[in-house]
Amino acid sequence: MDSVTIKDETIAYKHYPNDNSKIAILAHPYAYLGGSVDDACIVIMAERLQEKGYSVYVLDFSSLPSSWFSGKRDARLFSVFTHHIVETHSPSHVLIGGYSYGGRIAMHPSIRQGLDFDSMNISFIFLAPYLGLGSGLLTGYWNVKAEGFPQKASILYIVPTNDEFTGLNTFQSFFSKLKNQCSLSTMVELHECSHFLNFKKQKELSKILDEWIE
Repeated sequence: MDSVTIKDETIAYKHYPNDNSKIAILAHPYAYLGGSVDDACIVIMAERLQEKGYSVYVLDFSSLPSSWFSGKRDARLFSVFTHHIVETHSPSHVLIGGYSYGGRIAMHPSIRQGLDFDSMNISFIFLAPYLGLGSGLLTGYWNVKAEGFPQKASILYIVPTNDEFTGLNTFQSFFSKLKNQCSLSTMVELHECSHFLNFKKQKELSKILDEWIE
């Protein structure tokens, strides 16, 4: 595990190195309930991105003091970390993403604020982002708004049809707003799949990523 100190905050992360001209920064599921950088879906995402030429950074929320309502803190640190990595390497491509709670964190507006989207290609991957009942409370009372995403962004939005925490209608409703804001948005449904992907669905995820990532 690597770490960096930014604004007096020591942030640990797992790094999948490659040419830093293309950078991906990922957020893992909820640390308080056992989510970590070694989550199987996060590892699949990181490895597929690395194979496509990305240098991948997965911020380690589990290295921080455990707290039930940690969303506000985690979003702030993810934003600070993202800006640090982008400013350090000045990449031509930046991809931001996450799974479950991490998908919700990766949607925070502060992450996008101040990034120069005119000088880079920007894309997002959201896997089963937590948008269901109570998600606002858990993540610090901030609403996810599609209007804040850059219009030229390419977005891959992957949702299980049988997610236990977010209804399919909620997923679809938010995607319609994303698609209206960002025409390059793509939604893929994982049929007969729960929030926690089994081995078969993980293989399906890997194939979807291979076909989408440039």
